[in-house]
Amino acid sequence: MKYPFLSMLGLSLCVALVFAPARRAFFEGRPAQEAFTQSGIAGSPDAGSEPAPLPGTAGGANATPLPEPEDGPEAGAAGRPAPLPDTAPEVPEPPVTRDNYFDRTLFIGDSRTAGLFEYADMGGADAFADSGMNLYKVFQVRLQVGDLGELTLEELLMERQYGRIYLMLGINELGYNQERTAEKYRELVGYLRQAQPEAELILETNMHVSRKKSDGDAIYNNRNIDAFNDCIRAVALEEGLACIDVNERFDDGEGNLGEEYTSDDAHLLGKYYADWADWIYENRE
Repeated sequence: MKYPFLSMLGLSLCVALVFAPARRAFFEGRPAQEAFTQSGIAGSPDAGSEPAPLPGTAGGANATPLPEPEDGPEAGAAGRPAPLPDTAPEVPEPPVTRDNYFDRTLFIGDSRTAGLFEYADMGGADAFADSGMNLYKVFQVRLQVGDLGELTLEELLMERQYGRIYLMLGINELGYNQERTAEKYRELVGYLRQAQPEAELILETNMHVSRKKSDGDAIYNNRNIDAFNDCIRAVALEEGLACIDVNERFDDGEGNLGEEYTSDDAHLLGKYYADWADWIYENRE
């Protein structure tokens, strides 16, 4: 090998550089392994110092503090926003007026009730009413009801949910046994309450006939009408239902339909049906 002296010299210098820190540590009284830490490298921090924190973290000179969790009812667990309620807030119902009172209302009756819908403004109400309607056939007949077509009472109550139901029947049944008719009335009331449990059921006593009609008819007279009206009031009391008596609006003061209100002694003149409708609204429970 050429220049062996130079090779040996280079090797000696390398060994000297490597073991110089250990030699220095020996003379300074420090453990040799500390000589190989970063304290022996120019520009490094002193041995044993803490590493510098990252910018923006806790402990740094320019650290940005983390936001504190919010308190109060708006904050959830660990400061998270409280969850939204599962249900939307209730929308208040509009105030009751004459224009909207009869919406979602059903009237069940005979020719007198049918007259209400022919001559008065009944808003959005439905009528299951016809001339000659009575308690003995109310479940059998099919009637045209608004835009629903011809329906039985059962089909109608399955088709629509009402807010209130007015019932006026009993005058066409005066020729039947009164106890049997009263039982039929109770059955109908019970059925209506079962079929439409959310609806308010209002019972109406039957309107009187004129004195002329009452005095000249052995069946359709005010004595018999009053007797069945008492049965209606008894049912209302037993069932805890409202009961209204329109005779207080159209009577002559002696228990007869005022002659000025009728031309056939049994039905109102057309112009007075509007007064009847207004009276129903004014006497709402």
